[in-house]
Amino acid sequence: MAPRFFFWITATPQILTQHILAFCTRSSSLLSNRQRRQVTMNGIITSHDITRVILHDVLNRDVESELSYPESQNRRKQFALLRSTCKLWKDVVDGFTDWLTEDDLLLAITGCKIDSVRFLLTRRELDPSVRDNKPIRTALRDSTMEIVRLLLRDPRVDPSARDNKAFRETASKGYDEEIELLLADPRVDPSAENNEAFRRAASEGHHEVVELLLDDPRVDPSTEDNEAIRYAASKGHHEVVELLLADPRVDPSVCDQEAIKRASHAMTVQLLLTDPRVDPSVDDNEAIIRASQRGADQAVKLLLEDARVDPSAYHQEAIKSASWVGRTKVVQLLLSDPRVDPSADNNEAIIGAAGDGHSKVVELLLSHPLVDPFARNYEAIREAEKRRHTEVIHLLWHHEMKVAWGDSLYEQAFETLGEDHGDLERLFLSHPLADPSVVDNATIRYASYMGFIEWVRTLMSNLQVDPSARDNEAIRKAASEGHHEVVRLLLADSRADPSARDNMALREAAAKGHYEVVQLLLADLRVDPSARNNEAFRQAAFDGHHEVVRLLLADPRVDPSTEDNEAIRQAALKGHHEVVRILLADPRVDPSTVDNVAITWAASKGHHEVVRLLLADSRVDPSVRGNYAFMCTAYHGHHEVVRLLLADSRVDPTTEDNYVLRKAAAYGHHEMVRLLLADPRVDPSTEDNEALRMAASKGHHEVIRLLLADSRVDPTTEDNYVLRKAAAYGHHEMVRLLLADPRVDPHRMRPGSYQEGQLTKTK
Repeated sequence: MAPRFFFWITATPQILTQHILAFCTRSSSLLSNRQRRQVTMNGIITSHDITRVILHDVLNRDVESELSYPESQNRRKQFALLRSTCKLWKDVVDGFTDWLTEDDLLLAITGCKIDSVRFLLTRRELDPSVRDNKPIRTALRDSTMEIVRLLLRDPRVDPSARDNKAFRETASKGYDEEIELLLADPRVDPSAENNEAFRRAASEGHHEVVELLLDDPRVDPSTEDNEAIRYAASKGHHEVVELLLADPRVDPSVCDQEAIKRASHAMTVQLLLTDPRVDPSVDDNEAIIRASQRGADQAVKLLLEDARVDPSAYHQEAIKSASWVGRTKVVQLLLSDPRVDPSADNNEAIIGAAGDGHSKVVELLLSHPLVDPFARNYEAIREAEKRRHTEVIHLLWHHEMKVAWGDSLYEQAFETLGEDHGDLERLFLSHPLADPSVVDNATIRYASYMGFIEWVRTLMSNLQVDPSARDNEAIRKAASEGHHEVVRLLLADSRADPSARDNMALREAAAKGHYEVVQLLLADLRVDPSARNNEAFRQAAFDGHHEVVRLLLADPRVDPSTEDNEAIRQAALKGHHEVVRILLADPRVDPSTVDNVAITWAASKGHHEVVRLLLADSRVDPSVRGNYAFMCTAYHGHHEVVRLLLADSRVDPTTEDNYVLRKAAAYGHHEMVRLLLADPRVDPSTEDNEALRMAASKGHHEVIRLLLADSRVDPTTEDNYVLRKAAAYGHHEMVRLLLADPRVDPHRMRPGSYQEGQLTKTK
């Protein structure tokens, strides 16, 4: 048996013989009875000429008229079938070459069909150099070495076409065996396009190919200003770098030592540093600065060990840039070098790290004696607070307290800190500080945050203490934590400004529901509750603090309708029915804004109390956007809300041809189906009884039971489709339900079908 021609073809000689017998029967105009007997005697072909006619007819039967997708053509399949049946047919069919095209050659190459390629190359009418020698390029990329060799032996194939494109592409892929084969061909020029093959192989790290090319005298590894070593170094291809450094033509110092500057991988850096031509200190030690920025800690370690490298260069840029981008390991390495000063440029390193939330780097920098985290008027913590980097804030705040109290008291304080904060307050009261105003009045800020009323009172009696320090942080922290007694005490001091940072104290107290604090702050004329477009009110509504909402509404400066009535929309979304009730009582509030989204959101989340309140307001229309609120509610299975909406005459449960019922049935929500069927407007038979059909296909027998109880539903639709589906999927309980319905006739099903067998088993 000859080998298969194309890998996707399978057939048997018996099938082909049947085709030929059928052809003989049809071909009475061509063959006499005696000839037909001669042709088919004992099933063996005996006449070569007639066989040729028959096989040619079989080969061209049902062939597409146009060439579109070559691999799908019947002629190719038939050619392979005939050729693989027996030697005689193979010899005959091999002569039918008028239909072959170069596409067949490309398909054979792509499919790695060596015999097919060998056969096709013998057909002189086919050109293996077609499309600028695409076959050889395809073979090098997708096929086997044997096929590449076959093509290279053909004098029509030119591997150097398009300026040695085949060679350049193969080198970039790293196919070393193919490269070796091509280099042996005198037509191939490995230096084409300014040694592109070599440069691409080096850039991709194909060291075997690089080694082969370096052995060829035509290749120049230094072209394009030593691009090969520069790219190999930047990508960490150390084996390639090692090969290149061993070549005297290569200069690793070109372009202002770009190779060492771009190198990040330890082995590459190590190789480059051993070369006397490489100077890692050029351009003000740019190599270590770049490595620090990239977080290449092993490269930084090697560079620090080189006496020529100065990590403090360019105003300590290495430590600054590593800190800004959070390179923890690099920062640790640099801090261990005595030449590095992390406080350079007025402590820019810790300010940058804090501002970007790099807590590990901040922790390392805080441990260094030269670092001053309070520099530039406490800019580090201010930047962290601005961007809400809580972990960094915590670190810096604790550092402030440690400095303010001294190591001993700080350690005692945090040993004492437990559930009973009274012990901690007593500790501080029994250890008065020489100057409680140090570190920007850190002590009163902390005492206010903790709510230590007696300690705050003691501190405020000290003339050195300023309760307005750090932009009135004391009152802001006390308000945020709900310490109303501390807030009252601070408000009594004219230096404390409760409106600082755009009324932050009130905004945070309202957001957290601290009623007493809000009450105290509203009584202060400096406080503006409408700041930031009524943010205090909106936040209180968002989080369901109804008492605070009521308190703020009593202030004429507060507008509950700001941001297009955002307060009621968000309260409805989150199910805060008490807040919604309060807001609906205010004539300024419009619950229908933004296309009645308040009721849509509340309904979709199942907040039935909110929905009830909103439906009672005549401005609210629950039917907007094609009854979207109802559809969302039903989809999510919120029964209570569905009942409420169905009771509203504006809501139409039949929208989109009873879409809600159909979907509820499809998802098996039987309680929802029950609710919907109780509404006389709902028609369960729409879309040719789709609700029943979908429930049957998914096996939802409870839904089926409910639907069958409705006289409008027809279970026999589409020739007992529902019964057939239930049987096909093995839903026995559903089959029993359907067979119990007098309208269902199982004898209407096709005899002998799989479904009929299933019904027999079920019964």
